[in-house]
Amino acid sequence: MRQIDPYKRICFMCEQADLVPKEVCSLSKTLFTLYQDSKIAAIPRHSPISKEKEDQQKRKLRREFLNIAKLPVDSFDAQKAFVWDALSCPWIDEKIMMVIDKMEMFPPDGPIYKKILISSYLSEYKSELQLFDECSLRKTAFYKKREAALTLFGITMWNYAEIREQEDRDNGLID
Repeated sequence: MRQIDPYKRICFMCEQADLVPKEVCSLSKTLFTLYQDSKIAAIPRHSPISKEKEDQQKRKLRREFLNIAKLPVDSFDAQKAFVWDALSCPWIDEKIMMVIDKMEMFPPDGPIYKKILISSYLSEYKSELQLFDECSLRKTAFYKKREAALTLFGITMWNYAEIREQEDRDNGLID
């Protein structure tokens, strides 16, 4: 049986959710680039809050994410504002890593997608050559796989948010 290219499978997942793969990738890239910038600039996070307030905050940001993911790429200012709000939450690191860990299970490239995102955005700054070497990829393959990784991150986050939104609806927490 012929294998379907992993990126094509990721694009299909986006299309099933009525999302444009390039826009999913762009939103994920914005998130990770600003995340990296916030770490470098040591942007302060909000103080820890009560469990009830945290749940409210998560629901609010989840709805914003579900809406913002449907916007065209040229809505960068809205995406940027959302990302900065999300990055100020003390629990965001945990959510980002949870999604990246879920991505690792995506066959056959999940482990390399995880490595690419962590090396590119979640660890100390690396030059292009260091990234290519660390991921054992040539330049063209690295950038193709990073685009796939960013897109997979976005659709995985979207699917997680959709599931959580449905759970809250089923539990009568939201309309």
